[in-house]
Amino acid sequence: MVEILGLLRKSQGLWSTARSNRMWYLSASSRDYGFTTGTRDTDFIALDTLGHSVVYAPTPEDERQALQTAFFNIDVFKSVYDYYKGSSLPDLKYLQNTLESIFKVPPQYHEISSESIPTIVSIWRVTESNRKI
Repeated sequence: MVEILGLLRKSQGLWSTARSNRMWYLSASSRDYGFTTGTRDTDFIALDTLGHSVVYAPTPEDERQALQTAFFNIDVFKSVYDYYKGSSLPDLKYLQNTLESIFKVPPQYHEISSESIPTIVSIWRVTESNRKI
């Protein structure tokens, strides 16, 4: 989220940056997670309710809860979480096998998925601690 907002600030007056593929992917991802409305192809990009909950969270717990909600807005992330029942992920080789065979995630996205593992695990831990309350 911070990266998107920083890129938006930098892109003011720089049409080529604002119209770049990177900007489209960042803005579309932000929209898909529920943080913002609009993409680089719309007149405006604005914080959506969930984005506002993250950026202006009154407590760290509220911020974590909003990030967890955003994470689960992506169907495949929620499906993988449910598949592993919120427990530890397997070794990367087996995770990649599962991503491809069960969830039909193409291999070119596995590297991105493996880079996301620390974030996924931390969100899962928050989810599990919320269930115990």
